[in-house]
Amino acid sequence: MESNTKDALIRWIKGTAPESAHPYDMKRFYNVVYECLKNGENIDSDELAEIIRENLNWNEKQVLDFSEVTVITIEKIMKFIDFLKSEKQINIYNFLN
Repeated sequence: MESNTKDALIRWIKGTAPESAHPYDMKRFYNVVYECLKNGENIDSDELAEIIRENLNWNEKQVLDFSEVTVITIEKIMKFIDFLKSEKQINIYNFLN
Protein backbone atom coordinates (compact mmCIF):
# COMPACT_ATOMS: atom_id res chain seq x y z
CA MET A 1 0.00 0.00 0.00
CA GLU A 2 1.30 3.43 -0.94
CA SER A 3 2.31 5.56 2.03
CA ASN A 4 -0.16 8.32 1.07
CA THR A 5 -3.00 5.82 1.05
CA LYS A 6 -1.94 4.34 4.36
CA ASP A 7 -1.62 7.81 5.91
CA ALA A 8 -5.13 8.71 4.68
CA LEU A 9 -6.47 5.46 6.12
CA ILE A 10 -4.90 6.12 9.49
CA ARG A 11 -6.25 9.71 9.57
CA TRP A 12 -9.72 8.38 8.78
CA ILE A 13 -9.59 5.53 11.31
CA LYS A 14 -8.21 7.82 14.02
CA GLY A 15 -10.95 10.37 13.33
CA THR A 16 -13.83 10.91 15.71
CA ALA A 17 -15.94 8.01 14.41
CA PRO A 18 -14.92 6.36 11.13
CA GLU A 19 -18.16 4.38 11.07
CA SER A 20 -20.30 7.53 11.15
CA ALA A 21 -21.70 9.54 8.28
CA HIS A 22 -20.65 12.84 9.83
CA PRO A 23 -19.34 15.20 7.13
CA TYR A 24 -15.82 15.31 8.62
CA ASP A 25 -15.64 11.52 8.83
CA MET A 26 -16.94 11.19 5.28
CA LYS A 27 -14.37 13.72 4.06
CA ARG A 28 -11.60 11.60 5.60
CA PHE A 29 -13.12 8.47 4.03
CA TYR A 30 -13.30 10.11 0.59
CA ASN A 31 -9.67 11.15 0.96
CA VAL A 32 -8.87 7.44 1.26
CA VAL A 33 -10.83 6.73 -1.93
CA TYR A 34 -9.05 9.61 -3.66
CA GLU A 35 -5.63 8.22 -2.71
CA CYS A 36 -6.63 4.78 -3.99
CA LEU A 37 -7.68 6.29 -7.29
CA LYS A 38 -4.62 8.48 -7.56
CA ASN A 39 -2.28 5.57 -6.80
CA GLY A 40 -4.24 2.99 -8.82
CA GLU A 41 -4.56 0.61 -5.91
CA ASN A 42 -7.13 -1.29 -3.91
CA ILE A 43 -7.16 -1.72 -0.16
CA ASP A 44 -6.89 -5.21 1.22
CA SER A 45 -9.29 -5.98 4.08
CA ASP A 46 -6.47 -7.58 6.08
CA GLU A 47 -4.37 -4.40 5.83
CA LEU A 48 -7.34 -2.29 6.86
CA ALA A 49 -8.12 -4.64 9.76
CA GLU A 50 -4.54 -4.34 11.00
CA ILE A 51 -4.71 -0.53 10.91
CA ILE A 52 -7.96 -0.64 12.85
CA ARG A 53 -6.48 -3.00 15.46
CA GLU A 54 -3.49 -0.70 15.90
CA ASN A 55 -5.60 2.45 16.34
CA LEU A 56 -8.99 1.51 17.82
CA ASN A 57 -10.18 -0.57 20.73
CA TRP A 58 -12.77 -2.60 18.81
CA ASN A 59 -13.61 -6.27 19.28
CA GLU A 60 -12.39 -8.62 16.57
CA LYS A 61 -15.82 -9.19 15.00
CA GLN A 62 -16.33 -5.44 14.67
CA VAL A 63 -12.87 -5.05 13.10
CA LEU A 64 -13.46 -7.81 10.55
CA ASP A 65 -17.01 -6.74 9.68
CA PHE A 66 -16.06 -3.09 9.28
CA SER A 67 -12.98 -3.96 7.19
CA GLU A 68 -14.96 -6.15 4.84
CA VAL A 69 -17.79 -3.65 4.34
CA THR A 70 -15.36 -0.76 3.88
CA VAL A 71 -13.27 -2.55 1.25
CA ILE A 72 -16.42 -3.48 -0.68
CA THR A 73 -17.67 0.11 -0.48
CA ILE A 74 -14.38 1.51 -1.77
CA GLU A 75 -14.34 -1.04 -4.61
CA LYS A 76 -17.91 -0.07 -5.59
CA ILE A 77 -17.01 3.63 -5.68
CA MET A 78 -13.92 2.92 -7.77
CA LYS A 79 -15.91 0.71 -10.19
CA PHE A 80 -18.48 3.48 -10.56
CA ILE A 81 -15.73 5.93 -11.44
CA ASP A 82 -14.34 3.39 -13.96
CA PHE A 83 -17.81 3.18 -15.46
CA LEU A 84 -17.99 6.95 -15.78
CA LYS A 85 -14.57 6.98 -17.44
CA SER A 86 -15.59 4.27 -19.91
CA GLU A 87 -18.77 6.14 -20.76
CA LYS A 88 -16.76 9.34 -21.26
CA GLN A 89 -18.74 11.03 -18.50
CA ILE A 90 -15.63 12.20 -16.66
CA ASN A 91 -12.02 12.77 -17.54
CA ILE A 92 -10.11 11.02 -14.79
CA TYR A 93 -7.01 13.13 -15.37
CA ASN A 94 -8.93 16.31 -14.62
CA PHE A 95 -10.70 14.56 -11.78
CA LEU A 96 -7.45 13.73 -9.98
CA ASN A 97 -5.79 17.11 -10.37
